[in-house]
Amino acid sequence: VCSVNSTRYFLFTLTEESAPGWTSHNLLHYGDPVPSFGQIGQMTTTPAVFENEYLASGSFRITAEKYLTGRLPKAGEFTFELVDRTPDSVTEGRVISRAVNSPCLDTATAEDGTVTGIASVSFSPVSCSLNTFGSSKTLTYEVREVLPDNSDSFHGIDYDSEPHIITVTIIDNGDGTVRTEIGGTDDSLVFRNEYHAETEFTVSARKEMSGRTPVNGEFSFEIRRDGAEEGSVPLAAGANNTDGIITFSPAIKLTEKDLGTADEAVVKLLISEVHGGDPSVMYLKEPVAYEVTLLRKKDGSIVAKLPGQAAEHGEVTCPVCNGGCTASGLHGFVVGADNSSFEEDPILLQDFFNDAYMDICPECGGTGHDSANPASPCTTCDGAGFEFKPCRHPGMTEEDDVCPDCLDTGYSPIQLADGRVLIPITMSFTSEYFISLLNSLMIDSSPFNGGSFNVYCAYLLSESQWLEAQANQSLGDLYDYAKQV
Repeated sequence: VCSVNSTRYFLFTLTEESAPGWTSHNLLHYGDPVPSFGQIGQMTTTPAVFENEYLASGSFRITAEKYLTGRLPKAGEFTFELVDRTPDSVTEGRVISRAVNSPCLDTATAEDGTVTGIASVSFSPVSCSLNTFGSSKTLTYEVREVLPDNSDSFHGIDYDSEPHIITVTIIDNGDGTVRTEIGGTDDSLVFRNEYHAETEFTVSARKEMSGRTPVNGEFSFEIRRDGAEEGSVPLAAGANNTDGIITFSPAIKLTEKDLGTADEAVVKLLISEVHGGDPSVMYLKEPVAYEVTLLRKKDGSIVAKLPGQAAEHGEVTCPVCNGGCTASGLHGFVVGADNSSFEEDPILLQDFFNDAYMDICPECGGTGHDSANPASPCTTCDGAGFEFKPCRHPGMTEEDDVCPDCLDTGYSPIQLADGRVLIPITMSFTSEYFISLLNSLMIDSSPFNGGSFNVYCAYLLSESQWLEAQANQSLGDLYDYAKQV
């Protein structure tokens, strides 16, 4: 209310209450500037304008299942890539995430006894957003399995080489959040691999006879599996020669089914004598047991250890410390920023000690020691044991200046289960030099005493650092503050 012969001016401030998902960029006022004293002013009104933007954001995680028929999958044994196939996306055609399989979570057994191990695969969360209220959009992704050495078959495993295409529909909830719907067939996110291996061996035996020398071919023998029905077709058969030696044929074949889920198993065979018609001969009444030990090697092949024989075993234990050193196996030790201590507990990397990530010396199996003389280095690899595998650049296209898979570091990064990424570098040195280096830095070296080993270096990036580097196609200055392993 204004009194007579006087003018008053009022300044109104309008504010907009925020709503979920909306932001306001402008705050304008009603009214002109207040006139000077004694001047009669005329008030005008200016419309208040509020500019708003809407943003709904969230994330989704793509998971898959790994089925391995023939044996159980080992944690981290298989690697998978998530590729953006959304048209016109800034990352179209690029690998935006990698993941490895979990340990075996479940099994399924077929009627013939074949076991299938089931593991899970979980990619890092993918961020998504919508800029229009009430809108939606559909993204397309390819989930694929990394094929070792670009081969569909490796170490007895037939890999799933088909690309698995899925869609992810992002839907606005109207409150600044989104929900997602993942579409595809029932098998879109199931990778099925098969493991096959076999070995053959020939059985020999001797026929001993009291009272006279056996005639060539006089006695016949058959080999069957323990538990086979009497009179069933034998696996092999043979007859004696004049020296009593029995050579069975054909060669007996055993496969991955005889190992089952174990890396070592005993197969029991029974050798029985065919009763002839000579009443003066007392034939064997009970079959003789013949036990064969099957061993699965690290390369997936299987070998048979016959009675009285030694067999090459696929697993290698450090011959110097016999696995007793606290640093045995493949561990990553994170160096603190001050280079004066280890920042956290060792990272167990044994699951990554395979041909998907490393070129392992076939002679020493990765130990770096001469098998005949454990105190000496392996002559094949000069004691190195293994080398990190160079990146195969599977995501590289003609348009790319930088490999999106390794960011031109030259080595395939290793993504840990917690999302962190190890970037190998070429620096390596012996255990003696490593211990002396720790001592010079006043770092406790006692966990490494008592064993002989080689040390390799890598940078450790957080998941967010790695995603940022991928988005920028450059590691930039990450090396300046990345942790060292």
